[in-house]
Amino acid sequence: EPSADVVMKLMDFGFEMSGPLTAGRHTIRVENSGGQPHEVAIVRLQPGKQPMDFAAWGEKQVGPAPGALAGGVSAIMPGAHAFVEVDLEPGEYGLICFIPEMKDGKPHFLHGMVKQVKVT
Repeated sequence: EPSADVVMKLMDFGFEMSGPLTAGRHTIRVENSGGQPHEVAIVRLQPGKQPMDFAAWGEKQVGPAPGALAGGVSAIMPGAHAFVEVDLEPGEYGLICFIPEMKDGKPHFLHGMVKQVKVT
């Protein structure tokens, strides 16, 4: 396995990181610590936009995107992990899980699995 410089834990329903993301190249180990499948979309946000703006756009994809995908990991099962390599520029980023909740079918970001982080 690659050597990760950041560990990101996916939980029901949030993101926890071992340290801040900084500009440049990173190998992120993404661990699913939750009880159901999760994913993370790492999105570089347009100025003035928030992760929920991108999440809402992602469901319908109408009009210009309020951000651009910088990397991510698609659905991983509870207890599993994956790696993602990213090359980040300074700015505001969103971490978003689009997986539907098992109980109500709504995407996890509507249950709070969305986070904004600043990359310096």
